[in-house]
Amino acid sequence: MDNSTPHVYLWQLSKQYGPILSLGLGLVPTLVDSLAKMAKELLKAHDLEFSSRSSSLGQQSVTRCFK
Repeated sequence: MDNSTPHVYLWQLSKQYGPILSLGLGLVPTLVDSLAKMAKELLKAHDLEFSSRSSSLGQQSVTRCFK
């Protein structure tokens, strides 16, 4: 994965394997959803789980790429 363009890498994976992926980023199992409608439903249905989780170093580094 190229650290300068993780969004491009994830987009390429979604084109090859489909819009919902399960990846292992280090020791953390990660769900990647490239469909906006599905992401909205997931966040709406599980808002407390997402809002109460502490951020990991991986999340922080990916988030920095989008700022």
